[in-house]
Amino acid sequence: MSIQLNVKLGLVVLLFSATLANADGGLIFLEKIFSLSKK
Repeated sequence: MSIQLNVKLGLVVLLFSATLANADGGLIFLEKIFSLSKK
């Protein structure tokens, strides 16, 4: 469980930096991940 949590935290950090680097692409990617995690 802790490994899965670490992976999720790592993805969040990557998404955050991607959003800062490329706002439009990052936001689209973030929305995709958000909808996937909600399912």
